[in-house]
Amino acid sequence: MDSLQTDRKVSLVRRRLALIAMVLLIAGGSTMPLLADSPKERFKALLQSPPVIERLVFVEKLPVNPHHAVPLDQGIAASTNFQTFELRWQTNAMFLRQIRNLNDLTNQFVPGECFTLWNDQFYFLDAGRKAMLYVLEQEKARAGIYPPPYHATLIKRGKAAEVLNLGISHLTPGSIRWEGDTFHAVSTADKKPIHIRGEISGLTNGIPIEMKVQYSNDVSVANYRMTYAYESYRPPYYPTRITAHFINRDKEIEYRAYSILSLATSPNPLPQSRFGPEPFLLANAMPTFYLTNDSIFFKLPSGQLIETPATIPKLRLSGSDFFKNRYYYFAAASVTLWFLALVLRTKAQTEKTSFDLTNNKQNDIQVINR
Repeated sequence: MDSLQTDRKVSLVRRRLALIAMVLLIAGGSTMPLLADSPKERFKALLQSPPVIERLVFVEKLPVNPHHAVPLDQGIAASTNFQTFELRWQTNAMFLRQIRNLNDLTNQFVPGECFTLWNDQFYFLDAGRKAMLYVLEQEKARAGIYPPPYHATLIKRGKAAEVLNLGISHLTPGSIRWEGDTFHAVSTADKKPIHIRGEISGLTNGIPIEMKVQYSNDVSVANYRMTYAYESYRPPYYPTRITAHFINRDKEIEYRAYSILSLATSPNPLPQSRFGPEPFLLANAMPTFYLTNDSIFFKLPSGQLIETPATIPKLRLSGSDFFKNRYYYFAAASVTLWFLALVLRTKAQTEKTSFDLTNNKQNDIQVINR
């Protein structure tokens, strides 16, 4: 009898726990973790909770002239201009390197764009000539103040994250929260708030192949149609081709496109060494400069930091000291010009990646008037 009563009590407790779990699931709605038990839910999970990316190799299709905005009359459909990149990512770190070909995956050569990020330490390593360490000024950014170097990192991080966000721009990976098959997120673009809305709009065999995305700010609105293709549907379930189509006055053009060549994920966070700049600094013999408090510094062989806001370091040294460190002073004379070029290049990238929220001057076409 006691055994029978015990079994009944256990059964009653189990039913109550199941009922509580069901109530919590219904009440929790989109705040509950996504259960990736279908292709659509797996797709949503990639955007809401992306895995640690150990290595992602992808090709980006660029305009015929990569230094100009995408032409709104023809887009990039006919372009044969491509760049290949290597990417790593986890919530506190990111690494991006442009490579010439797949052989570069076995070396530390830096032929073009490259940066590393670990927590708030951001290294500019572009073209393997100089390294610039910038500690992200997060407090200023939270207050709506974006110093030029922070703005530069924001653009670089956002651009690198597009392939992880399945073509969606201006978003930190993992910042999307779904409500059914739609989402709404608020981010920053060109130093002002931007609203991003998306909706899964097409399925094939239950697999999402299309999503509508809208960007809007206090100036105007831009609409895109994202399309996805899969060579094979298997873990980690990323599409192999991602294409963003810009919709302009009922005309649709191919605006941006990515092809994923290889992808490896990790069940655990990667160590700091996987995001460190040291192998690239050594292999490319790059001097390291430090950007902080609106000034640029470099380190003498003795370990002493020299402030170089202009071409002449602000430090009293003897003639002998100056001569021994003459190569560092030559670097100091050029670093200001380098950083100025970086700011100008960032400004050009901002105009290129503004997603037509302002008028396209080249084509004299206004995207949308509000």
